[in-house]
Amino acid sequence: MPTTYSAVFLGNIPDLDPTETNGNSENASTIVGSTFGSAGAPLYDEIVTMTANNTNGDTVIEDNDFNQTAGNLETFTIDNDGVVTTISPDSTQVYNATVNFADGSTANVTAVLVQMSNGDLYLFPEITANADNTLFESQAMESITLDGLIGDNFDITANRNDTQFVCFLRGTLIKTDKKYCPVEELRVGQKIRTKDNGFQTIRWIGRSRVSGGGVNAPVRIKKGALGNRRDLCVSQQHRMFLQDWRADLLFGENQVLVPAKSLVNDHSIIVEEREEVEYFHILFDQHEIIFAEGIPTESFHPQAMGLSKLEDATREELLRLFPELAKNQSHYGQTARIALREHEAALLQ
Repeated sequence: MPTTYSAVFLGNIPDLDPTETNGNSENASTIVGSTFGSAGAPLYDEIVTMTANNTNGDTVIEDNDFNQTAGNLETFTIDNDGVVTTISPDSTQVYNATVNFADGSTANVTAVLVQMSNGDLYLFPEITANADNTLFESQAMESITLDGLIGDNFDITANRNDTQFVCFLRGTLIKTDKKYCPVEELRVGQKIRTKDNGFQTIRWIGRSRVSGGGVNAPVRIKKGALGNRRDLCVSQQHRMFLQDWRADLLFGENQVLVPAKSLVNDHSIIVEEREEVEYFHILFDQHEIIFAEGIPTESFHPQAMGLSKLEDATREELLRLFPELAKNQSHYGQTARIALREHEAALLQ
């Protein structure tokens, strides 16, 4: 079991365990009924990387009740988008809770909350890959409401399941002329920021729902791996924009497009199998570089994917708008940058 995993920062609140001479969190019940996160400040923006520093090797991170002194404090190291702090836990408590997801749905979970000695409160993953963790991984979490206290006399197990709190697969955030907008909320006629040509109008949006295994499994580009604000999930052949001096040396262009699959490194960029996945395709009058989760990536190019791989209704809709593609997909035009194949992109690693 890993000692490094994702957790969710809920905020800084008054001390839940003011008395350090017993194992209880005397004020744990005071936050029952509280909601952490909102549509304007969603929890999917508050995911951190937590590392347990289990100094005595007993697999338990003890809080500062009874036996902890400045010399033997056990701690967590917290990486919040490159800002790293190390701090000791003050208390652990467990609640019945309701999770509110970004799509408006809800689910009931058991929530493990750990408060640090500075008052910061975190939602921790479960010890095993149980039903609660499955829910946390199912979609993006907007907020959590604490419905009732289960217990307040715990130490925290150091080894926990590395839950991937989802930061939008279906709802990848795209830069428009006004704000970042979830891709499923985009509409034909809306203007999208492009790297080369200012704001361009969406001509067509397609959707493909497919099994999420094998070649269809998405690539998850974890937060910060390419400078992205949050995790970004794309299809394996979706091309990302890279600027690299080696590309200039090898291919005569320092700005290139590379398949997401070619960037997989098994830690910050991974292939993530799912039962089912829904992909969105955004088409303009020409191929464009747009911004998803803050980083440049390509718009849909029909020649790259092949019309035969689209669902029938999606393909028919596209051909009604661009009938010339039925005979020759190259009529759509060139890609916005030179597009490297997988083996070529591998030379940039």
